[in-house]
Amino acid sequence: MSHSKIFFVGALYQDIILHTDSYPIEDSKSRARKVEKRVGGNSANSLSVLTQLAPGGHWQNAVGTGTSDLEFVGAFAGERDADGTICSPLARHIAAHGVSLKYSVTRPLATTDPTSYIISTQASRTIISHNDVPELTAAEFIPALKKDIFESTSTAPDSARLWFHFEGRNVQQVYDILDFINSEKRTNVTVSIEFEKPAREGLADLLAMADICFFSKIYADAMRSDLDAAAFLVDAKARCKDE
Repeated sequence: MSHSKIFFVGALYQDIILHTDSYPIEDSKSRARKVEKRVGGNSANSLSVLTQLAPGGHWQNAVGTGTSDLEFVGAFAGERDADGTICSPLARHIAAHGVSLKYSVTRPLATTDPTSYIISTQASRTIISHNDVPELTAAEFIPALKKDIFESTSTAPDSARLWFHFEGRNVQQVYDILDFINSEKRTNVTVSIEFEKPAREGLADLLAMADICFFSKIYADAMRSDLDAAAFLVDAKARCKDE
């Protein structure tokens, strides 16, 4: 039986979805057919899938069986309770599904978690986001990587696998974290990064630091609109981390 630890580094959002028959006209009043509230963000969506595929952290496939510890690493508005539990409703929700928040941080001066207001019609989906929670810094995460994660994890081939997945936001801090992870030269570590929003300065610099890259159509079109999907991947591979 194999064991792995999967870290998702990013931001959780409170999604408030308004289902309407049509997009509202500016300066008008309209009624929503339905309102949904859920935890959103790329990391939340991925963790939701993994907790369903591997309930309780146990999974089985054609290769064999194993266990996985899931960890979200990010910043939350508010503080921790006396027992160390993060007070944020988003944190409580994801923790209730078996996701650890051991390395997440809180921002006492921030009062509202990242929020997305989504107007959803049959023809479109418009998102208005707000986030004034200062992001996780490399200075906050790297000491934990050194002490709790790398020092306590064997480098033997059969040791626990470590997978670090980054949303591709907060780029300079992510660069510094990746610089440390890659400097460890661990064979049991995998790094993956999302390349979603081309406007994020310096995001392309992370290409050479990831083992696996996920590209959005928007990102690919912005970077090389002259190439089809297959040609874009070939072009991107030349700038990615050596195998």
